[in-house]
Amino acid sequence: MPFDLGAISYGAGPSRGEEYYGGLTLKLHEKRPDIAIRKLGFGKHMYQIHQGRNERRNHQFLDTMQLGRAMLGPGKNSMRGLLKKLKITDVEKGEADYDGPITPEYLGYGRTDVQATWRIFQELRTLYVKHGRSRPIDRIYSEASMGKAYFADTGVTPFMKQNPTFDRHMIGAAMETLYGGRSGVRVRHQIRETVQADF
Repeated sequence: MPFDLGAISYGAGPSRGEEYYGGLTLKLHEKRPDIAIRKLGFGKHMYQIHQGRNERRNHQFLDTMQLGRAMLGPGKNSMRGLLKKLKITDVEKGEADYDGPITPEYLGYGRTDVQATWRIFQELRTLYVKHGRSRPIDRIYSEASMGKAYFADTGVTPFMKQNPTFDRHMIGAAMETLYGGRSGVRVRHQIRETVQADF
């Protein structure tokens, strides 16, 4: 969604406020409020509408790719991947020549993409309703958001709220004991030139 919003904006600048510090504010229309976006991690963003003191804005943004990753876990969370994961067969992701001219077929491709996005949202919303959480669906950013929603609804109080005087230096020392080693291979069974990287 940040890519699409950025493509239709006519201006941008740094975001204001503590929650969106380090983010980007997009200007989409002179007579409409700006949109603030803050990146949380790979494929995870927060969205907010800038509002004046006497204005009330109820806009909500929901990125189906982000919600799909939060609800269904890692893997192929592209539009095509989500259609497959959610077993949606009444609409499919088409193919288009992005560098070619705008043709009736290209416009049809765009309409189909909108329909596919809507179907993905419907299925993800149905799945989220089954979880029965009180957190608004547009505030689900990751698998951790789902876990926090369960904790909140079942009355599990965060550690620092339970222990407000706990020495925060001890938390840092405890976090240093975590080791999350990982090894990944993207190219297998092929001779390739490589560079050794040591962290």
